[in-house]
Amino acid sequence: MSFQYEILFQADMLHSYFDSGMAKDIGFKPTLQCASLLKDYRLNFKNTSNGFLLIAEQITNDGVNWVQAAPIDVGQSFNFFAFSSRSDLLNITDANLSNFSAGRKFFFGNNAATPTTATPPARLSFDIWNGATLTSGVSLGSTNFVAAVNKSLNPFWLVMLDANANIISKTFIARNSANEIIYDKVLLTEQPLPEDIYTLQQTDALGNVLSSESFFLTDSAADVSTIGIFQIRYNAAVDAAVTAGDEIHFTAKLAARKIKWVYRIEVDQYSLPTEIPNNYNPAMLCLNSVTNTVPVLGPFTPNILPGTPTVVSFESNSAIALKESPYIGVSLQDKTNAPALNTIINNLPNPSPQLLGDAGPGNYKAEVSLKIK
Repeated sequence: MSFQYEILFQADMLHSYFDSGMAKDIGFKPTLQCASLLKDYRLNFKNTSNGFLLIAEQITNDGVNWVQAAPIDVGQSFNFFAFSSRSDLLNITDANLSNFSAGRKFFFGNNAATPTTATPPARLSFDIWNGATLTSGVSLGSTNFVAAVNKSLNPFWLVMLDANANIISKTFIARNSANEIIYDKVLLTEQPLPEDIYTLQQTDALGNVLSSESFFLTDSAADVSTIGIFQIRYNAAVDAAVTAGDEIHFTAKLAARKIKWVYRIEVDQYSLPTEIPNNYNPAMLCLNSVTNTVPVLGPFTPNILPGTPTVVSFESNSAIALKESPYIGVSLQDKTNAPALNTIINNLPNPSPQLLGDAGPGNYKAEVSLKIK
């Protein structure tokens, strides 16, 4: 009998913010349960620059026909924590920040409906996420799950659904003689639940859903750098690809966040009579042209701030995608002698992703403040 090792799966995180199109400053590690499974199935885990590999041990008796040393059971899941050294990863990612508050993480995983992309001669990519806005996060919880009752909703039932939306528990919320909810928290099952993704619903007496929240339940402790969970579910489609000998990729593509840019320019005024003629007039400032149109980025709208006649702001008319390499060529000009323009600053800095501000539901902006004289 002979042995060899071959890549079974490759997971890739892509991100349009980065020049290479691949996510940076990100890593993965198996949960404790997953690490145990990897040993059982004789799989080796290895991080790559933007994802990870699962490498399978293979055996042969004739030197020609190779098979996995420990075939994987259909329906098995392998779960990995994703972590990042970037504190602003969510800021640069097209995600609804409010839905990732309170420690919520992203969750990527394949299921029976996951689309695939076939690349000749024999590469198959399971497209787990296609660059859409990340609209919801998951909370982490223990497999000995204790549900918090939202008393403000006055629910009657706690309903737990598995990854396939099957009901695995339905628990009546105990009440006293005054019909008041007794407990703040309820243990849903006597036995620990398998490590996986779940949905907790709180419903009224008729079963109408009052609230719904996703949980990833695990016995592993996540550290502060954990940003999400990447799950590979070995379902029938994956098994068929393995049997066919395809090169299998699981791909999650994130999109860069688009934000409004704001330049806030404060004009420091000279006070000496001989210097006053040198003062800039905020109303005569512009970006790149008299129409405030910046190449690539588009038009900006100027605004003299009320009560601050020496301050002018320029806000981009459209949201601009953040990117790793800064946009070059945003210039501050004086149009007093238009059509001739006097360049004050050639390359204004780009807004920092760490300074995002709310600009209405699902919209964000970042400001650059400058003072000139």
